[in-house]
This record gives sequence, structure tokens and C-alpha cells, in this order.
Amino acid sequence: MDIQDLITDSYCKIHFYDSNIIDSLSVDDAGRFYSNRVNNLKELLASDESSRLTKNEKEYLINSAQNLTTPLKYSYADVG
Repeated sequence: MDIQDLITDSYCKIHFYDSNIIDSLSVDDAGRFYSNRVNNLKELLASDESSRLTKNEKEYLINSAQNLTTPLKYSYADVG
């Protein structure tokens, strides 16, 4: 479910969750995974919802997303 959520969050528009979107993606869509995440973050930070964040905080978040080490590493974690 975690991986499905990452993919869904990357390919869905902000505030829209379509758990079936993964079924409509093609291999060619894979190359947009990371850029989608950055673009979605930029869109969210440009909205009124982020009005409590300073310009510096927004820039930090965007820079962090753009400089994220890729590919993301996913492995088992004990949350117990």
C-alpha cells in the first residue's frame, strides 16, 4: 500500500485521490514520477493552504524535493 500511495500521490492532481490511477499508467509514465512530485508540491505551496509558510520555508521544501536522492529506496521497517 505504501508504494501504491507514493505512485498515486505522484500522478494524481492535488486534493484528488484515485486509487485506480495506477492501472492506467504505462511504462512511459514512469519517467515523470519524480518531476510530478516536485510539480505537485509547487502547486500546493502556491495555494492558500500554505499561507502560514514563509517564502524561505517554501523554497526549502521545493529545493529538498528537487535534490532528493533518486531513486527512492524502500525497504521493510519495523513500526511496532
